[in-house]
Amino acid sequence: AAAAGPVAGAVTIGCSSADLQTRLSNAKRPVAGNTVRIELNSCELDLLPRMPMVRGVHVDRLLTTQATSDATALQQAVVQSFDGQTAWPTLAGQSLAGGGRVIAVLDTGVEERHPALGSTKVLPGACFSTAANGGTGFCPNGTSVDTVSSTAGRSCVDRFSSRAAGLNAGCGHGTSMAAVAAMDYGSVAANRGGLARAASILPIQVFNADSRGAISASSGDLLAAIEWVTEQARQRRASGQPPIAALNMSLGAGAYSAACDSDYLGGLFRSAFERLRAQGVIPVVAAGNGGSIGAISFPACVSNALPVAAARLDYSRLASYSNFSSQVKLVAIGGDAVGTYKTPVPCSSTSSTDCWAATMGTSPATAMVSGAVAALHGLQATPDAAALQSALTANLTANDTRAKALTVSGLTVPALRVTPSAERLAGVAATAPDGSSSNAGSGSGAGTSNGSGTSGSGTSGGGAAPPGGSDGVEVIVKRSTRVCVYWGAQYSGLSSCAIARLDADDSPILYSYLGPVRSVSIRDADTNQPVAGRVRVTLYASFRTRSDLSVTQDTPNISGGPFNAFVRSVQVSPLQ
Repeated sequence: AAAAGPVAGAVTIGCSSADLQTRLSNAKRPVAGNTVRIELNSCELDLLPRMPMVRGVHVDRLLTTQATSDATALQQAVVQSFDGQTAWPTLAGQSLAGGGRVIAVLDTGVEERHPALGSTKVLPGACFSTAANGGTGFCPNGTSVDTVSSTAGRSCVDRFSSRAAGLNAGCGHGTSMAAVAAMDYGSVAANRGGLARAASILPIQVFNADSRGAISASSGDLLAAIEWVTEQARQRRASGQPPIAALNMSLGAGAYSAACDSDYLGGLFRSAFERLRAQGVIPVVAAGNGGSIGAISFPACVSNALPVAAARLDYSRLASYSNFSSQVKLVAIGGDAVGTYKTPVPCSSTSSTDCWAATMGTSPATAMVSGAVAALHGLQATPDAAALQSALTANLTANDTRAKALTVSGLTVPALRVTPSAERLAGVAATAPDGSSSNAGSGSGAGTSNGSGTSGSGTSGGGAAPPGGSDGVEVIVKRSTRVCVYWGAQYSGLSSCAIARLDADDSPILYSYLGPVRSVSIRDADTNQPVAGRVRVTLYASFRTRSDLSVTQDTPNISGGPFNAFVRSVQVSPLQ
C-alpha cells in the first residue's frame, strides 16, 4: 500500500482492523500493480503492516512542477528547435505542425479559454486529485476522480479563494506547458505558435493543495491518470480518432543518479509507461530543476521514460538550474537568466482571458519535446514509438550541420532539432535550408557546458555569399520573409531568425532577441532567395519599446556593418 503519513502533531486515535481491511478492499487498485493509495490516521498507520493482506507500506511521493520564473518570447525557441531557420516545414507532403495528433498533459490543468489555445484545441479532459493531510482536491465534481465533467481538465486556478492566489500557487503551469507544446496564436508569418501548433491538447489535472495552499501531485494520482490516458489512447486507435502521440509530465521530485526502476514506485511507473508505449504514446518527463550534474528527478529516472534536460535559449550550454545525467536522452530549450519563455497563463481576473507570464525550466523544455513527438508522429504510416524516439534522440551532428548536441561533464547528449530528426525518420535525404547538402561547411553545432560551442556557421559552396540582401529594386516585399540576425560579421556565429510578411499594409514585425548583432540576412522564406524589396531594420536596446534607439538602417544588403550593437529586440518593416 502506498500510504500518506499522519498530519504532524495529530492525536493518536483508535481504529478497527475490520474497518481498515474494508477500506483496503474497496480502494482503487491501479493496473500498474497490486497497490492501493489510502490516507491513514496514526493508529491505522501502526496497524497497517500487521494486516495479513498487506505485503509492504510505502510513502506516496509528492511531485511538483518543474518551471521557474524570470522574459522573452517563445517563437525564437520554436525556430531553434526545428533547424534554426524555419518552423513547421513540410516534409514528404506532411506539415511538421502536429495536425491530427494529441498531446496529453498531466499538470495543473489547462485554461482552454485563453485565445492562444481555445476550446477547439483543448479537448475534454480529466481530473485525478486526492485531498490529503487536511488539504484540498481540485476535481470539479468534489471527488478525487472526475472523467466526466466538461471542466475536469481545467486549470486549478479557480479552485482557490481567488484566481490570483491560484496563480501564485502555480496553477498557471499546465496552461503554459500546453501552450509551449501546441498553442496557435496569430498568423504563421508571425511565428506565434507552440512547437506542434496544429496538435490538440488532452488536459489532465493531477494536482492538489495541502492545508497551506501549496500544490503537488501524488504518485497515486499520477498512476491513475496514466492508466486513464493509456485507455484513451487505446480507444482512439480502435475508433480511428486522432491518436495520442505524447504524454507530457513537466513535474518531478528527488534526485536519482541511476535508473529508479528498483524503487517500488519506480517499478509501478515503469509498468505504467510500458503499457502506455504499447499504445504508441511516448512519456516525456522533465529531468528536474535541482541543478544537479549526475542525477535527475523522479519519474524521469524511470528507464522507459524520455527524460529531458534544459538548455539556454541559444543552445550554447546547459541551463544553470537543469539536472543532468547519463539518463538524459535529449536537451531542449528551457531558457535561463539570459532569457526565458513568455507563455499564456490564466488571468487573475475573470474579465480577461489573454494573459502571459515568463517561465523557464525543464518544464517548458519537456513540453517542447512533447510537441516534437506530435510533429514527427504524422510521418509514420504505422505509429512506432521506439522508432520515433530513436530518430528524435539520435546525435546527427557528424553529418548534418543543422543538428546540435551539448557536452556536459564529458557526456554528449543530442539537442532537440525537429527537422533533421524528421528527415531521418522519413528516410528523406538531409538538405540544408539553401538546398545544398546539409553536411556542407564546417562547425559541429555542438555547445559545451562552458558555453564555448558555436552554431556551425560553415559556408555553402565557395566564399561567404550573403544569405540576405536584394537587387536594390525598390518594390514592396509581398512574400513571407525570413529575417536572421547573426552574432558575427558576414553571417557567422550564433543566429536567430523570425518569419514575417512585409506587405505594405502589414504592421512591422517586432520580435525578441538578446545578444550582439553584426550582420543581418533577409530572404524569401519559401525559396530562400534574396528578397527583391528594400526594408528597414531597426535594433533596439530595450525590449519591445521605441526608446533607447540603437541602430536604424535602410538597406538592400546588410552584410557586415555598420551594426555592432548589443540589442534586446529587432524590428523589420518595408520601405514605403
